[in-house]
Amino acid sequence: MAYEISRFPQLSSDLGNLDSGATSVVSKSLNGTFLLSSTGPSVMVRFTAPVDNTGDLVVYWFVDGKTGTPNAFGAGVYPEHATDADRRATDTNEVSDLMTGQDWSAGGDLSWQSITITNCVLTAGDSYWIGIYNLHATAVSNYFDIFTRGSFDCALGGQSYFLMQSLEDEDGWPATADPLSRTWVLPVCMKFDDGSVMGNPFVVGAAPASSTNWRGQRIKVFANSVVSGFEWGGALTSALNSGLMAIYPSDSGTALVSATIGLSAGQQTSHRRFAPVTLLANSLYDLVIKPASAHTVWPYAGMGTSPPADVAACQREGWGTVNGATPGSFTFNAERIREFGLVFDRCESIYRPIQRT
Repeated sequence: MAYEISRFPQLSSDLGNLDSGATSVVSKSLNGTFLLSSTGPSVMVRFTAPVDNTGDLVVYWFVDGKTGTPNAFGAGVYPEHATDADRRATDTNEVSDLMTGQDWSAGGDLSWQSITITNCVLTAGDSYWIGIYNLHATAVSNYFDIFTRGSFDCALGGQSYFLMQSLEDEDGWPATADPLSRTWVLPVCMKFDDGSVMGNPFVVGAAPASSTNWRGQRIKVFANSVVSGFEWGGALTSALNSGLMAIYPSDSGTALVSATIGLSAGQQTSHRRFAPVTLLANSLYDLVIKPASAHTVWPYAGMGTSPPADVAACQREGWGTVNGATPGSFTFNAERIREFGLVFDRCESIYRPIQRT
């Protein structure tokens, strides 16, 4: 199963914000030889363990900018500092370490690469840091750039970035200093020894082809929910003068709700309120818009080319993007996501009238 990084996934695409342009992604060159607490760059993720782990922990990183033969990457795992949440615990409190060097030289630009950390003991509910670094003796000419921010990033302060926070350092990742912390979710995925996965697999943004097709997001809600508003995101380069928005059961051509829309050029997000409708637990729904004339409105973020199965499994069950001319038979892509939000009147999993017997 994929652990959700938000307890209320149907409230929004909770990694937060979609920056579809190529300039939105950020990477860091691991082009210096790493020596713990001394020298060399590193990229870290701070996270809370969802399960106990005693065996292998597989960690996937998204890379670009291959130079030379990058065949000596290492990783270390530390608990969070006992009194300072902005840094890792001391060197002697290391959970697990891979100092032998992982060979990524067969990988290419814009690809997922993994490190398996053996005998990695984690306690569910506790916070940890994982750092990735380059152990090559001539790292300056044998390295990858590591993505520290993908296209789906929570950069505007959404609720989730601190659960898998992106951090980086230039000086050996010392326990005595705070690394540079980012207000976005690191594009990293993890597989625990019970087979469960967790992470942010969305790294590369793009706009849909210009057309008048319906386009949007498919979701699966976890409880009967009454909603009365719908928001979609992604800056427009040209105005969407008119169009439609709708919510369809994924297997139906009959809309639960529909309304007209219009967006101005440069607008980041738009929303529409409507009379409350009920979304049923464990059912699939398509949240879609349709421009009146050909348009590239509502970009998406994807997982890159041929993501590993563990990375693809980090998508929520039933979720993905949809596109097509005919409701009820949209083309579905489980490796993509769009920025969206729903306005809730009631969700039965978190609100019930008091019952007395």
